[in-house]
Amino acid sequence: MADHPEINAKVNECLAAGGLSYKPGRVTVRHMLDVICDDIGETAVRDKVVRPLSGLRVAPYYGCQVVRRLPTATAPNIP
Repeated sequence: MADHPEINAKVNECLAAGGLSYKPGRVTVRHMLDVICDDIGETAVRDKVVRPLSGLRVAPYYGCQVVRRLPTATAPNIP
């Protein structure tokens, strides 16, 4: 949005209807697993488990963002 002031103006015009605004550079896009692993931590997640899934047979689907994750989330538009 910092590189496209005309889009920024249009977005802020729309947001103004709800009393909101956006300033470029104030939002950091992060993957949810990054937040859980780096900010919350495994111990905190384990402490919240109420019903363990021990013995459950699953087939995980990781998705492309997990296996080809960017080193940082500074370029969220580049898959």
